[in-house]
Amino acid sequence: MKLSNMQTQLFSFLFLLSKLELSLQKEAFIQYVYTEVVGRTDTPVATRTLNGIPVPWNYFGPDIQRDSVVNTVHGPFFETSLKIILESFNHTTASNHTYQRIRTCKLDGYRVEWVSDLVRYDGADYLRLSERTGVWTAAVPQAEALRRLWASESVPTQHQRLRLEKACTELLQQLARAKHSTPGGPERQPAMFVWVSALAVLSMMGLLLISFLLFKRQVSNGNGNPGGTVGSIIHYPPNASQVTHGYQPI
Repeated sequence: MKLSNMQTQLFSFLFLLSKLELSLQKEAFIQYVYTEVVGRTDTPVATRTLNGIPVPWNYFGPDIQRDSVVNTVHGPFFETSLKIILESFNHTTASNHTYQRIRTCKLDGYRVEWVSDLVRYDGADYLRLSERTGVWTAAVPQAEALRRLWASESVPTQHQRLRLEKACTELLQQLARAKHSTPGGPERQPAMFVWVSALAVLSMMGLLLISFLLFKRQVSNGNGNPGGTVGSIIHYPPNASQVTHGYQPI
């Protein structure tokens, strides 16, 4: 059972690492998503993806991006904005309403080309920041008050944008360091995931070889079927001498 669990964890790690390696293209899209049910502190969910592939927060060890980028700790600016959203729909209570913020940046190498920001409320677009113009746009009429606030409060929003750009470039740098972290430098050794993949293949071949040898030993001791695995499926007749021209007489 322990071996099976270790194999499952190993192949899960290999699968994630290989997908992230394939995602390290010249152009990259990194997205941070924060979702919570308003008024309930036990429900926030924060995720980040690289070209659509999830990157766990503990992938590189302790990571401070989760708090600094996705705003898991709410400040006065967030509380004021949330109050405006609730009032815009005449919601007197903050419970059971879903707030979501999706921030995306596109990078060419390590250079950030543009960032976008989208606020969603109860599953619908509410307010968005254009990646081309950098201007806030109300997705629904109710978002006009929040748009005016965020457009006028350039300092908090600009600070958040800078933090997002920094987080995106740092994530790519961390992935690049992980890719070339083997001793001797990247010019002398392949990427780490190639070694781990080869080790996994060799381990699997070893397990198959051991299973085959154990099976042969069982057959040689008279405990196995005469035809091996195929014979166990075909079920030879009890007296093989009664078989004539490949058929058993009736």
